[in-house]
Amino acid sequence: MDNLEHFDICVGRVFKILLENFPLKSDIVVSDLILEKNTTGLDKIYYHSILYLEELELIKIETKTISPSAFLGVRLSAKGLSVLRATPKSIQSKESLADRILNFSHKTNNEILKNTISYIFELIK
Repeated sequence: MDNLEHFDICVGRVFKILLENFPLKSDIVVSDLILEKNTTGLDKIYYHSILYLEELELIKIETKTISPSAFLGVRLSAKGLSVLRATPKSIQSKESLADRILNFSHKTNNEILKNTISYIFELIK
């Protein structure tokens, strides 16, 4: 997998955590997000993926730690929640992006998750 695929998977896992706990804040430990066996360098990719979500104003982070790599007090922003509640016309099932993340991010088929994350970034450009 390339960095972009890892980014999509990380973002899907982060959004799943935040959706399941919303409106409560969540603590996200990067190593807990990594389920793959060959993890060399993934912690850095995942850490910077989460920082990117903050840069895009999709999430709010109260505190960042380096060792261990973690984000404390994380919650979806109003913009992030709005985007995730959207239902793109191109999705035939008419479920929101949030529903797709909650339904598919725990499964082994990362293709659906990656496609859902692509829809999200189409909406915010």
